Amino acid sequence: MKKKLSFLLAGILLLLSISSTACSSEKSKPRDAKNPASSKQADSKSQETAATGRYREETISFPLPVETVFDTETREGSARILFEQKPGDFSCCKSTDNGLTWQQEPWDADWLPQGYRVVSACFAPEGTLIASTGKISENPLDEQHATGAYTYFKLTETGQGLTAAPLPLELPEPKEEYLKNGYGLSSISCSQDGRLFGVLQYGLDEEHFFQVLGFDRKSGAVDWKRDEKAAEIKVYGNSLYLNAYDGTCKILDPSSGKDLSETASPSGKVFFSCMDINPEKEKIFYCDKTGIYGSDAAMALNELLVDGRLSSFSDISCDIKYFFHINEKVFLLFLADQSGENMKLLRYEYDPKLATQPEQEIRIFSLTSNDAIKKLISDFQSSHPDVSVNYEAGMEDPNAKDTADVINILNTEIMAGNGPDILFLNGLPWESYQEKGILMDLSGSLASAMEEDKVFGNLFDAYKTESRQYVIPISFSIPLLAGEKSQIASAASLDSLLEMASGIEGISPLDAGNFLPYVFSIFWQDIQKTDGSISREAVKNLLETVGKFDSLLQPKEDIFPTFSSLNLEADMPYDGNACSPLGIWNVVYKNSAASVGYLGSIQEFTAISDHIPGQNLSCRLFPEHVFLALAAGINSKSSQMELSEEFLAFALSEEGQTIFINGSLPVFSQFPVNRQVWDAMAEKPSQGELEHLQQIFQMLGGSFDWLPAEEYEKLKQEVLELDTPAMENTVVLDAISGSGSAYLSGGKSLDMAVNEIMQTLELYLAE
Repeated sequence: MKKKLSFLLAGILLLLSISSTACSSEKSKPRDAKNPASSKQADSKSQETAATGRYREETISFPLPVETVFDTETREGSARILFEQKPGDFSCCKSTDNGLTWQQEPWDADWLPQGYRVVSACFAPEGTLIASTGKISENPLDEQHATGAYTYFKLTETGQGLTAAPLPLELPEPKEEYLKNGYGLSSISCSQDGRLFGVLQYGLDEEHFFQVLGFDRKSGAVDWKRDEKAAEIKVYGNSLYLNAYDGTCKILDPSSGKDLSETASPSGKVFFSCMDINPEKEKIFYCDKTGIYGSDAAMALNELLVDGRLSSFSDISCDIKYFFHINEKVFLLFLADQSGENMKLLRYEYDPKLATQPEQEIRIFSLTSNDAIKKLISDFQSSHPDVSVNYEAGMEDPNAKDTADVINILNTEIMAGNGPDILFLNGLPWESYQEKGILMDLSGSLASAMEEDKVFGNLFDAYKTESRQYVIPISFSIPLLAGEKSQIASAASLDSLLEMASGIEGISPLDAGNFLPYVFSIFWQDIQKTDGSISREAVKNLLETVGKFDSLLQPKEDIFPTFSSLNLEADMPYDGNACSPLGIWNVVYKNSAASVGYLGSIQEFTAISDHIPGQNLSCRLFPEHVFLALAAGINSKSSQMELSEEFLAFALSEEGQTIFINGSLPVFSQFPVNRQVWDAMAEKPSQGELEHLQQIFQMLGGSFDWLPAEEYEKLKQEVLELDTPAMENTVVLDAISGSGSAYLSGGKSLDMAVNEIMQTLELYLAE
C-alpha cells in the first residue's frame, strides 16, 4: 500500500511539474458533415464580394472567480449564473444585457454549515433554489471533496440575500463505508412546475452506483427510481433529460421516470454542462473543441455555428466547463486551464457584418503533433480573428506510410511552390533545407524580436550559417544527469556513467527513456566530423557502450519499471519532441539511483534538492553545451511572408512565451527562450502553490522550500553556454534505432549493425 501511495504521489507531482492532465487532442470533425453549407462558404471566397455573417468572440469581465458552475437560467430579459468561487462559497451573478456585463446578487453563504460545500444546486420556481451539500474532506490530497451523508436545503431569495430551510428528502440509509466518499444527490434539477429530481451516487473506492430519483414536491418522498450504471440529469423547461453516457439522451416522464423518447447524444458522449436545450423551439445547442453546434430535437440536422478552429475554446491547454445560450444569437461558455482554475467567460454574438471566413490564411507544418505549437496557434488566433491558421501534423496523415514518406511528400509540395508557410523543423533535415534555399533568412525581418536583451542569443547563434538566421528556437530543454551528488560528481562521460551505474545495487541504477536514439542524438557531435562525414569508429563505440547499458539496466523484480526498454521496434518513428524527459521523481522516490533526460521545467529543477531526509540530490549537464529546441523556419516560397513573420515574432514575444511557464501545456515541458519570461519563471510562486507542495512533501516525510535565487542564476549561466543543437534528423535516428535495436536484442552482430547504419547514413548524406 505504501508503494502504491508513493506512485500515486509521483504522478500528482509529475502533473504539477509538467501541467497535468494529459489530455489527448480531439480530432476535428468533418465540417461538411455538420454543416452542408460549409462547402458553399468556401466557394464564396473566390467571389468578388465575400460572404458576411459570423459569431464574434469576446472575453467578458466577470465580477468573481468561478470554480464550479451549478446552474443557469434565462427569464424576463435577464440571465443568471449559480456558481461556487471556492469550496464553502455559494454565489450568483446576473446580466440584463445578454451577458455583456454582470452584477453579483446580494447573497452570502452564511446558511451553509461550517466546513461544508455545495455539491449541486439549481434554480427552482418562485424565487427559490435547491442545494445539496456535503462536509469537506480534510485530506489535502482529496481536493476538498464532499464526504459523509449530504444535507439538503431550500433557499428563498429575499431581495437582501437568502433564507434557508432544511429540505427533507427520504433517501435510503447509507452503509457506513459509503460515507467516506460521500453519499447523496450529486446532481439535482428542478422543473418549472416545481418537481425535483436527483441522481443518488454512492459507492466505495472505484465501485460506484447510480439511481435516478423523482421526489414528491411536498413530502420529499421518492416517487420513482431507476438504476443506471452512470448518469446525470437536467431539466429544460418541464422536460426531464437523462444522459447515461451511452451515446444517447433520453427524455423521461417526470411523473414515472419511464422513457418517453430517445435521441443520439451530441458528439457521441457529452455532458449536460456542454449542452443547452430550448424545448419550446425544439433546438439543441452543444459545444466541444471543434465548435458550437445547433441541431433539431431529433439530432438529424446539425449545423456548425461557431468554428472551434477560430475560437479560444479549441485551445489544447483549456477545458470547456460550462456552456449555455441566452438566445440563438448569443452563446456563453466558461473555459478553465489545465489546473482547473483561472476560469474565464467567453461570449459569442452573431455579427452580420463580420466576414464569414477570415480574409487571410497561413499553413503551419510539423512532423508530429505538438501541443506547444497548438497553444501558440490558439493564442495567436485569439488576437487575429481575421486570420485562419491551419496546422498540419505530417504523421497524422492516414496516407503516410512512415516518416520518410511524410518528408518526401512535404519536399515535393515545397518544391512545387505549394508548401506550408511555416515549418517546425524538429525531425526534418533543416540543414539540407538551409543549403537548398528552402528556408527564408530571418536575420533582418525578425531582428527586433531576436535582440540580445530579449532572448538567449547563444541559442539562436547555434543555428546561424554565415551570419544568416534560417532557423530560430522557440523553446528549449537541456540534457541532465540527476542523482545523489556524491555519485554523479565523477560521471562526466558515458563511460564514467556506466562505471557509476555498475556499482549500484538494490534499485535500478539509472532511469532513462528511448536511450538508444537519445544517446546518439546528444552525442552526435562526436560522430559527425567537421567535413560532414560520419566516423565509423565513433558509431561502433557508442553502439557498443549502449549495449553495455542495456544488459545492466534491465528492470528488477518488484521495482517500478521506470527504465523504458532500449529495444525499440525497427519501424517505430523517433519523436524528438517527446524524447526522454528527466525522471527526477523516480530518483526522489528512490525507484532509481539516477536519471538522464531533458529538463524543461523549473518545478522539476526545484525538486532536485534535499526535500527528503537522507537525500542530497544534485544535477549536472550531460553532456555540456547541448540543447534540444522547438525550432522553426519560414518557407522561402511562402505567399504569406509578412503574416508568417508576425506569427514567429509573436511566438518569441513575452505574451507568446508565457505558455512555457504557466502550466498550460499538458505534456513535455520546455524552457522559454525569452529572457524576461525566464526571469519571471524563476520567481517564487504564490503562497497557495507553495503550501500545496509543502503539504505533499510533508506527507512523504520531508519539506519543501523554493530554491534561493542564486541557484536559478547558476542554471541561467549554464544556459548561456549552450551552443550545440541535439541531432533530430528522423532518417538518421530511424536508421540507428532499427539496426541498433536488432543488435541490442541479439538479432545482429555489432559489426553487422554498424555496417547497416553506415550504409544508410552515407547514402542519405550523398543525396
